[in-house]
Amino acid sequence: MTTRKAQRAGRKFSSPESIDETVSSGNVSCADGYFLDQKQKTSKSSVFEMKTAKGLLIKIYVGSIIQVNVDSIVSASHERLMHIRGVAAAISKAAGKQFYQETAQYIAANGPVPVGSCCVTSAGKLPYKCVIHTVGPRWSDYRDSNVCLELLQSAVTNTFLTADNLGMTSVAIPAISAGVFGVPRDKCVEQYYNAAMSFCSTYPYKYLREIHFVDRDESMVKAIQEVFKRK
Repeated sequence: MTTRKAQRAGRKFSSPESIDETVSSGNVSCADGYFLDQKQKTSKSSVFEMKTAKGLLIKIYVGSIIQVNVDSIVSASHERLMHIRGVAAAISKAAGKQFYQETAQYIAANGPVPVGSCCVTSAGKLPYKCVIHTVGPRWSDYRDSNVCLELLQSAVTNTFLTADNLGMTSVAIPAISAGVFGVPRDKCVEQYYNAAMSFCSTYPYKYLREIHFVDRDESMVKAIQEVFKRK
């Protein structure tokens, strides 16, 4: 624990307000070793902030979830925590062998994580207090799209509740159920908004002060920003 605190204290995180990547031909390398293409260029204009009536700060911006300055981060996870691709793979790779083993041990002891819920592990080598593994629904698994969307909202809301219950003051969450899970972008962003507003208005949270929606896909980030601006 002492080592992780020292690691966190000494690490220099990227501020979303200060990120402004310069794109040459082809791809531009980000600080974490992953890549943004020219259409996913990170710029100062990509940062959006709003504060709810209860004082919860919501930030939405382009970035790498393993390079943000928060207490805890969220992995968009498979039910069996198989870190095969996307955010889950990036987090697992950066967090190291201990993290991978811990998630495998969790599944061995508890079984699959139900869709719409989440579980928690350490952050391995990453300087965060924990990783919250959130399992969103796959669009193709449901004949009734409303069931899928309700599960997506529940997954995101449960993530915020878990962060607060653990005493986290800030949490960064990627685009849950987007991408390979196939939920249409316009449907996803509506549920992210609904989850954030439901959490703010319904639950007597004690610790959480900041929610960061973070994704490397600029078009996804803009879609999330737009729904929060419009409401």
